[in-house]
Amino acid sequence: MTKIYSPCLNDVISTLYQMDYQKKLKGIREFKKNQLPAVWQFACHFVIRSHSGRTDNIGIKLLEIVWSFLIGNMVNYGQIL
Repeated sequence: MTKIYSPCLNDVISTLYQMDYQKKLKGIREFKKNQLPAVWQFACHFVIRSHSGRTDNIGIKLLEIVWSFLIGNMVNYGQIL
C-alpha cells in the first residue's frame, strides 16, 4: 500500500530552498514563482494555472503538489484540488 504524505509548511519552504528559491520566506504568502529557476517557474505556473486560472499567487495546498513533484512522495491530490 502506498503511503500518502501531508507535508508541513516547513517541509514545503525547505523544498523551495532546495529548488534554489532566491528570497528568504517568512510565510507562504510571500512566495513568488519568479524567484525560482525557469524550469520550476514553469512547473509552478502549470500547477497554479490549472487550478485557479491565476498565475501569481499560490497557496500551501498547491505548493504541496509542487513539493510532491520534487520529493517524489504521493500526496492526496483529491483533497488538495
